[in-house]
Amino acid sequence: MRYVRTYPAELDALEPLLPAIRTPVRIIAPERDLVVPRAHGDYLAARLPNSTLDVVEAGHFAWEEAPKAYASLVLDWWDRHQPAETRR
Repeated sequence: MRYVRTYPAELDALEPLLPAIRTPVRIIAPERDLVVPRAHGDYLAARLPNSTLDVVEAGHFAWEEAPKAYASLVLDWWDRHQPAETRR
């Protein structure tokens, strides 16, 4: 948990760099995460220019608690960002 508590300081240090990241990013933020607050996802989404924020009804382990919703978001992102010849 010590690592997670450093997130606010690390995000502040990264803030000037985030607008330059052009890679598509899908941020999946669990609504009920008691470890990493949803505000971290909001923070990143507001600063990463090519990002989308999706909130899932789950806790910290969203991929286990909401596997269908989580997988759907990941697969959708993957499908939209692959070259046409490699799409499913």
